[in-house]
Amino acid sequence: MTHSAYSPRPQRTGFLVAMVGPAGAGKNQLMNDVINRYQGQMPVVRQFPTATTRPIREYEQDGREHHFVSVERFKHMIAHNELIEYQQVHGTERYYGMPRETLELGLEAGEVLIADIEYLGALRVKELYPDHVITVFIMPPSVSALIERMRIRNTEDETEISKRLLRVPAEVNFASQCDYLIINDAFDYAARLLNGVIAGEINRRNKQSILASTMLGKFEYIVRVVAVGSDNQVLNTSDLTTASAPLNYGTPPFEVAVALARSAFEANLDVSRMVTGDRKPDDEYIPPMQLTYERLDKGERIYFTYGYRTTPVEQPSPAQPVDVSSRG
Repeated sequence: MTHSAYSPRPQRTGFLVAMVGPAGAGKNQLMNDVINRYQGQMPVVRQFPTATTRPIREYEQDGREHHFVSVERFKHMIAHNELIEYQQVHGTERYYGMPRETLELGLEAGEVLIADIEYLGALRVKELYPDHVITVFIMPPSVSALIERMRIRNTEDETEISKRLLRVPAEVNFASQCDYLIINDAFDYAARLLNGVIAGEINRRNKQSILASTMLGKFEYIVRVVAVGSDNQVLNTSDLTTASAPLNYGTPPFEVAVALARSAFEANLDVSRMVTGDRKPDDEYIPPMQLTYERLDKGERIYFTYGYRTTPVEQPSPAQPVDVSSRG
Protein backbone atom coordinates (compact mmCIF):
# COMPACT_ATOMS: atom_id res chain seq x y z
CA MET A 1 0.00 0.00 0.00
CA THR A 2 1.26 3.50 -0.82
CA HIS A 3 0.36 6.74 0.94
CA SER A 4 0.80 10.45 0.32
CA ALA A 5 -0.24 13.62 2.10
CA TYR A 6 1.78 16.27 0.29
CA SER A 7 1.25 18.48 -2.74
CA PRO A 8 4.43 19.64 -4.53
CA ARG A 9 5.42 23.31 -4.83
CA PRO A 10 6.12 24.99 -8.19
CA GLN A 11 9.37 26.64 -9.37
CA ARG A 12 11.61 23.60 -9.66
CA THR A 13 14.35 23.15 -12.25
CA GLY A 14 15.85 19.77 -11.28
CA PHE A 15 14.43 16.33 -11.93
CA LEU A 16 14.35 12.89 -10.39
CA VAL A 17 15.32 9.75 -12.28
CA ALA A 18 13.32 6.91 -10.75
CA MET A 19 15.10 3.63 -11.45
CA VAL A 20 12.55 0.83 -11.38
CA GLY A 21 12.96 -2.90 -11.79
CA PRO A 22 13.20 -6.22 -9.97
CA ALA A 23 15.82 -6.89 -7.34
CA GLY A 24 18.95 -8.08 -9.13
CA ALA A 25 18.25 -6.15 -12.34
CA GLY A 26 21.39 -4.05 -11.81
CA LYS A 27 19.80 -0.71 -10.96
CA ASN A 28 22.34 0.38 -8.36
CA GLN A 29 25.34 -0.61 -10.44
CA LEU A 30 24.02 1.37 -13.41
CA MET A 31 23.13 4.30 -11.17
CA ASN A 32 26.64 4.43 -9.70
CA ASP A 33 28.17 4.31 -13.18
CA VAL A 34 26.20 7.37 -14.29
CA ILE A 35 26.97 9.30 -11.10
CA ASN A 36 30.69 8.64 -11.61
CA ARG A 37 30.48 9.87 -15.21
CA TYR A 38 29.03 13.21 -14.09
CA GLN A 39 31.31 13.69 -11.10
CA GLY A 40 32.56 17.28 -10.96
CA GLN A 41 30.22 18.43 -13.74
CA MET A 42 27.14 20.62 -13.83
CA PRO A 43 24.36 20.05 -13.19
CA VAL A 44 25.00 18.01 -10.07
CA VAL A 45 24.04 14.37 -10.60
CA ARG A 46 23.79 12.42 -7.37
CA GLN A 47 21.90 9.63 -5.71
CA PHE A 48 18.71 10.58 -3.94
CA PRO A 49 18.79 8.87 -0.54
CA THR A 50 15.43 7.35 0.29
CA ALA A 51 14.51 6.34 3.82
CA THR A 52 14.33 2.66 4.72
CA THR A 53 14.12 0.41 7.73
CA ARG A 54 16.04 -2.44 6.11
CA PRO A 55 19.54 -3.24 7.42
CA ILE A 56 22.46 -1.37 5.90
CA ARG A 57 24.62 -3.40 3.52
CA GLU A 58 28.40 -3.59 3.80
CA TYR A 59 29.10 -1.34 0.81
CA GLU A 60 26.48 1.30 1.70
CA GLN A 61 26.80 4.54 3.60
CA ASP A 62 24.05 6.15 5.64
CA GLY A 63 22.79 9.29 3.91
CA ARG A 64 24.24 8.35 0.52
CA GLU A 65 22.20 5.40 -0.78
CA HIS A 66 19.54 5.59 1.94
CA HIS A 67 18.72 7.06 5.28
CA PHE A 68 18.71 3.91 7.43
CA VAL A 69 16.23 4.42 10.25
CA SER A 70 14.39 2.35 12.80
CA VAL A 71 10.76 1.40 12.41
CA GLU A 72 9.91 3.83 15.22
CA ARG A 73 11.73 6.67 13.48
CA PHE A 74 10.06 5.87 10.17
CA LYS A 75 6.62 5.96 11.77
CA HIS A 76 7.55 9.30 13.32
CA MET A 77 8.38 10.60 9.82
CA ILE A 78 4.98 9.42 8.59
CA ALA A 79 3.16 11.10 11.46
CA HIS A 80 4.98 14.40 10.93
CA ASN A 81 4.48 14.53 7.16
CA GLU A 82 8.20 14.19 6.42
CA LEU A 83 7.67 11.75 3.56
CA ILE A 84 6.29 12.40 0.10
CA GLU A 85 5.28 8.76 -0.21
CA TYR A 86 6.05 5.57 1.63
CA GLN A 87 5.39 1.86 1.35
CA GLN A 88 5.44 -1.19 3.49
CA VAL A 89 6.81 -3.96 1.32
CA HIS A 90 7.32 -7.70 1.33
CA GLY A 91 4.70 -8.12 4.08
CA THR A 92 7.14 -7.26 6.87
CA GLU A 93 8.09 -4.32 9.08
CA ARG A 94 10.28 -3.12 6.22
CA TYR A 95 9.45 0.37 4.99
CA TYR A 96 10.69 2.55 2.15
CA GLY A 97 9.89 6.22 1.70
CA MET A 98 10.97 9.45 0.04
CA PRO A 99 11.97 12.28 2.39
CA ARG A 100 10.14 15.40 1.29
CA GLU A 101 12.74 18.01 2.24
CA THR A 102 15.63 16.20 0.57
CA LEU A 103 13.77 15.92 -2.72
CA GLU A 104 12.43 19.47 -2.62
CA LEU A 105 15.83 21.01 -1.99
CA GLY A 106 17.43 18.98 -4.78
CA LEU A 107 14.78 19.89 -7.35
CA GLU A 108 14.89 23.56 -6.40
CA ALA A 109 18.71 23.54 -6.70
CA GLY A 110 18.45 22.19 -10.26
CA GLU A 111 20.07 18.86 -9.39
CA VAL A 112 19.59 15.54 -11.17
CA LEU A 113 18.63 13.05 -8.48
CA ILE A 114 18.71 9.31 -9.13
CA ALA A 115 17.08 6.70 -6.93
CA ASP A 116 16.19 3.02 -6.88
CA ILE A 117 12.46 3.22 -6.15
CA GLU A 118 9.81 0.54 -5.79
CA TYR A 119 7.40 0.67 -8.70
CA LEU A 120 4.42 1.76 -6.60
CA GLY A 121 6.45 4.63 -5.19
CA ALA A 122 7.66 5.60 -8.66
CA LEU A 123 4.08 5.66 -9.89
CA ARG A 124 3.01 7.91 -7.03
CA VAL A 125 5.88 10.38 -7.24
CA LYS A 126 5.37 10.59 -11.02
CA GLU A 127 1.75 11.53 -10.37
CA LEU A 128 2.80 14.24 -7.93
CA TYR A 129 5.66 15.64 -10.01
CA PRO A 130 4.81 14.87 -13.66
CA ASP A 131 7.22 17.50 -15.00
CA HIS A 132 10.09 16.63 -12.69
CA VAL A 133 10.22 12.83 -12.65
CA ILE A 134 11.30 10.41 -15.36
CA THR A 135 10.93 6.68 -14.85
CA VAL A 136 13.50 4.25 -16.23
CA PHE A 137 12.72 0.55 -16.06
CA ILE A 138 15.76 -1.74 -15.87
CA MET A 139 14.78 -5.08 -17.35
CA PRO A 140 16.85 -8.20 -16.64
CA PRO A 141 17.42 -10.62 -19.51
CA SER A 142 15.68 -13.44 -17.60
CA VAL A 143 14.35 -14.48 -14.21
CA SER A 144 17.18 -16.96 -13.86
CA ALA A 145 19.62 -14.06 -14.29
CA LEU A 146 17.92 -12.32 -11.35
CA ILE A 147 18.39 -15.39 -9.17
CA GLU A 148 22.05 -15.70 -10.07
CA ARG A 149 22.75 -11.99 -9.55
CA MET A 150 21.11 -11.99 -6.11
CA ARG A 151 23.07 -15.07 -5.15
CA ILE A 152 26.34 -13.50 -6.32
CA ARG A 153 25.84 -10.26 -4.38
CA ASN A 154 25.06 -12.37 -1.32
CA THR A 155 22.81 -9.80 0.39
CA GLU A 156 19.71 -12.02 0.50
CA ASP A 157 19.30 -15.59 1.66
CA GLU A 158 17.33 -18.13 -0.38
CA THR A 159 14.12 -17.34 1.50
CA GLU A 160 14.42 -13.64 0.72
CA ILE A 161 15.28 -14.36 -2.92
CA SER A 162 12.23 -16.54 -3.38
CA LYS A 163 10.04 -13.88 -1.73
CA ARG A 164 11.40 -11.14 -3.98
CA LEU A 165 10.68 -13.26 -7.06
CA LEU A 166 6.97 -13.16 -6.23
CA ARG A 167 7.00 -9.42 -7.03
CA VAL A 168 8.59 -9.81 -10.45
CA PRO A 169 5.36 -10.24 -12.49
CA ALA A 170 3.85 -7.03 -11.11
CA GLU A 171 7.14 -5.16 -11.54
CA VAL A 172 7.55 -6.30 -15.14
CA ASN A 173 3.96 -5.29 -15.92
CA PHE A 174 4.86 -1.76 -14.80
CA ALA A 175 7.60 -1.50 -17.44
CA SER A 176 5.20 -0.31 -20.15
CA GLN A 177 4.22 2.68 -18.00
CA CYS A 178 7.80 3.93 -17.67
CA ASP A 179 9.31 6.66 -19.81
CA TYR A 180 12.31 4.53 -20.77
CA LEU A 181 13.12 0.83 -20.86
CA ILE A 182 16.67 -0.53 -20.74
CA ILE A 183 17.49 -4.23 -20.92
CA ASN A 184 20.52 -4.87 -18.74
CA ASP A 185 21.96 -7.83 -20.59
CA ALA A 186 25.37 -6.29 -21.37
CA PHE A 187 26.32 -3.83 -18.64
CA ASP A 188 28.48 -1.44 -20.71
CA TYR A 189 25.77 -1.06 -23.33
CA ALA A 190 23.05 -0.58 -20.72
CA ALA A 191 25.20 2.04 -18.96
CA ARG A 192 25.65 3.97 -22.21
CA LEU A 193 21.89 3.90 -22.78
CA LEU A 194 21.18 5.23 -19.29
CA ASN A 195 23.81 7.93 -19.68
CA GLY A 196 22.21 8.92 -22.98
CA VAL A 197 18.77 9.14 -21.37
CA ILE A 198 20.03 11.46 -18.64
CA ALA A 199 22.11 13.59 -21.02
CA GLY A 200 19.10 13.95 -23.32
CA GLU A 201 16.83 14.97 -20.43
CA ILE A 202 19.37 17.53 -19.21
CA ASN A 203 19.62 18.99 -22.70
CA ARG A 204 15.85 19.03 -23.22
CA ARG A 205 15.21 20.80 -19.93
CA ASN A 206 18.04 23.31 -20.30
CA LYS A 207 17.82 24.28 -23.95
CA GLN A 208 17.67 28.01 -23.31
CA SER A 209 20.57 28.13 -20.88
CA ILE A 210 22.69 25.86 -23.10
CA LEU A 211 21.95 28.03 -26.13
CA ALA A 212 22.76 31.20 -24.19
CA SER A 213 26.15 29.76 -23.23
CA THR A 214 27.19 29.29 -26.87
CA MET A 215 28.12 31.82 -29.54
CA LEU A 216 25.08 30.69 -31.52
CA GLY A 217 22.93 32.32 -28.87
CA LYS A 218 24.60 35.72 -29.40
CA PHE A 219 24.98 36.72 -33.02
CA GLU A 220 23.58 39.29 -35.41
CA TYR A 221 23.59 39.77 -39.17
CA ILE A 222 24.52 43.16 -40.62
CA VAL A 223 24.04 44.29 -44.22
CA ARG A 224 26.38 47.02 -45.36
CA VAL A 225 27.02 48.82 -48.62
CA VAL A 226 30.41 50.26 -49.52
CA ALA A 227 31.41 52.54 -52.35
CA VAL A 228 33.45 50.91 -55.10
CA GLY A 229 35.14 52.27 -58.18
CA SER A 230 34.63 51.25 -61.74
CA ASP A 231 37.10 48.44 -61.17
CA ASN A 232 34.95 47.16 -58.26
CA GLN A 233 37.65 48.09 -55.75
CA VAL A 234 36.44 49.53 -52.45
CA LEU A 235 36.82 53.27 -52.07
CA ASN A 236 37.44 55.09 -48.78
CA THR A 237 39.00 52.03 -47.13
CA SER A 238 39.08 53.85 -43.80
CA ASP A 239 35.30 53.93 -43.77
CA LEU A 240 33.99 50.63 -45.12
CA THR A 241 30.65 50.96 -43.40
CA THR A 242 29.33 53.66 -45.66
CA ALA A 243 25.85 52.42 -44.87
CA SER A 244 24.71 49.51 -42.71
CA ALA A 245 21.58 48.04 -41.13
CA PRO A 246 20.59 44.89 -39.23
CA LEU A 247 19.26 42.01 -41.31
CA ASN A 248 15.99 40.65 -40.01
CA TYR A 249 15.12 36.99 -40.48
CA GLY A 250 13.23 36.37 -43.72
CA THR A 251 14.39 39.55 -45.49
CA PRO A 252 16.72 39.07 -48.48
CA PRO A 253 20.01 40.87 -47.75
CA PHE A 254 20.17 42.35 -51.27
CA GLU A 255 16.82 44.03 -50.69
CA VAL A 256 18.25 45.72 -47.58
CA ALA A 257 21.41 46.66 -49.48
CA VAL A 258 19.45 48.39 -52.26
CA ALA A 259 17.47 50.40 -49.70
CA LEU A 260 20.72 51.41 -47.97
CA ALA A 261 22.32 52.45 -51.27
CA ARG A 262 19.30 54.57 -52.16
CA SER A 263 19.56 56.30 -48.81
CA ALA A 264 23.33 56.75 -48.81
CA PHE A 265 24.06 57.45 -52.47
CA GLU A 266 21.14 58.43 -54.66
CA ALA A 267 17.41 58.06 -54.55
CA ASN A 268 17.11 57.16 -58.22
CA LEU A 269 19.39 54.20 -57.85
CA ASP A 270 20.66 52.32 -60.87
CA VAL A 271 20.48 48.76 -59.56
CA SER A 272 22.85 47.61 -62.28
CA ARG A 273 25.60 49.51 -60.45
CA MET A 274 25.24 47.26 -57.37
CA VAL A 275 28.17 44.90 -56.97
CA THR A 276 27.33 41.43 -55.73
CA GLY A 277 28.80 37.97 -55.51
CA ASP A 278 28.37 35.31 -58.18
CA ARG A 279 24.74 34.45 -58.59
CA LYS A 280 23.85 30.87 -59.40
CA PRO A 281 21.64 30.16 -62.40
CA ASP A 282 17.93 29.81 -61.60
CA ASP A 283 18.49 31.07 -58.03
CA GLU A 284 16.68 34.19 -56.84
CA TYR A 285 19.18 34.73 -54.05
CA ILE A 286 21.66 37.53 -54.75
CA PRO A 287 24.78 36.96 -52.61
CA PRO A 288 27.03 39.70 -51.20
CA MET A 289 30.36 40.51 -52.76
CA GLN A 290 31.96 39.80 -49.36
CA LEU A 291 30.89 37.66 -46.41
CA THR A 292 32.93 38.46 -43.29
CA TYR A 293 32.58 38.12 -39.54
CA GLU A 294 33.72 39.79 -36.36
CA ARG A 295 34.15 38.00 -33.02
CA LEU A 296 33.24 40.10 -30.00
CA ASP A 297 33.45 39.49 -26.27
CA LYS A 298 29.72 38.84 -26.08
CA GLY A 299 28.93 37.39 -29.47
CA GLU A 300 29.51 37.61 -33.22
CA ARG A 301 28.58 39.89 -36.09
CA ILE A 302 28.25 38.52 -39.60
CA TYR A 303 28.52 41.08 -42.39
CA PHE A 304 26.83 40.79 -45.79
CA THR A 305 28.70 43.44 -47.78
CA TYR A 306 27.50 44.73 -51.15
CA GLY A 307 29.17 47.35 -53.31
CA TYR A 308 27.81 50.33 -55.22
CA ARG A 309 29.67 51.88 -58.11
CA THR A 310 29.62 55.60 -57.53
CA THR A 311 30.32 56.24 -61.23
CA PRO A 312 29.07 54.26 -64.19
CA VAL A 313 31.47 51.90 -65.86
CA GLU A 314 32.90 53.63 -68.93
CA GLN A 315 31.89 51.84 -72.07
CA PRO A 316 34.61 51.41 -74.71
CA SER A 317 34.30 53.70 -77.71
CA PRO A 318 32.77 52.02 -80.73
CA ALA A 319 35.28 50.90 -83.32
CA GLN A 320 35.78 53.32 -86.24
CA PRO A 321 35.35 52.02 -89.76
CA VAL A 322 38.60 51.55 -91.64
CA ASP A 323 38.94 52.69 -95.25
CA VAL A 324 40.66 49.87 -97.05
CA SER A 325 40.02 51.18 -100.57
CA SER A 326 43.47 52.82 -100.74
CA ARG A 327 45.29 49.66 -99.61
CA GLY A 328 47.05 47.66 -102.27
